[in-house]
Amino acid sequence: MSWRPNHDARLRATAYHEAGHAVAAQALGLHVESISIAEDRESAGRVRYRSGSGSRWTRARVVMCLAGPISERWATGVVDVAGANSDLGSAWKLLRGIAREERDVPELLSAAWESAESIVADCWSEVARLADRLLDGIQAAY
Repeated sequence: MSWRPNHDARLRATAYHEAGHAVAAQALGLHVESISIAEDRESAGRVRYRSGSGSRWTRARVVMCLAGPISERWATGVVDVAGANSDLGSAWKLLRGIAREERDVPELLSAAWESAESIVADCWSEVARLADRLLDGIQAAY
């Protein structure tokens, strides 16, 4: 993991967060269209991907949501609460759509978290490389 002193800590955290989303998406077969750490009114960064449908796609999307805050925590030791809450909220909402009953969502979320942790661990060098590219150029093709 590299760090350049001229990048502030928040931008670095965002780069790792978005890189985690993108690498997990790619690992799960989701087609990533673009990645950016340019802040706007809605978010500090974003990963755009081709949407899909079905339970398999939804589960992959949930894992992708969780890989962002996990990568940010791995890189910085902490997680921005607002960004993590947004990702966790998205994951919860997606899982509610495929769960048989709402009481099943926590167990599904826990399994998705474990999958995301595993992907981040297995692909950490790729996450770090992509985060560095984002810090160099704010946007990156993937």
